[in-house]
Amino acid sequence: MRKFYKFDIQSIDAWKTSGQWEHNACYTLESGLFLSEERMTTRGILKALRKWEYLSNASKGKMEIRDDFPYIEILLRSTQEPVLMLAFSENEYTSKD
Repeated sequence: MRKFYKFDIQSIDAWKTSGQWEHNACYTLESGLFLSEERMTTRGILKALRKWEYLSNASKGKMEIRDDFPYIEILLRSTQEPVLMLAFSENEYTSKD
């Protein structure tokens, strides 16, 4: 049995104050997406975002993840600026494989 997690992708509008980034606003780009448990790694998440064209291939090596589940932020590695957020629902879904 495989486990899946449902989430929304949001873009983040943030500004830096006192050395920290603060969210100004978040905009939902897509709702109701699923990731399997085995893809819930930094590499798996970034690969999926590139496949779905939310990140370009040029972003390789330039992004990192801040995991504060049920929210996962995608940050620019050089500045720590948050650019995307995955907002997970509280439910897990399973399939019979």
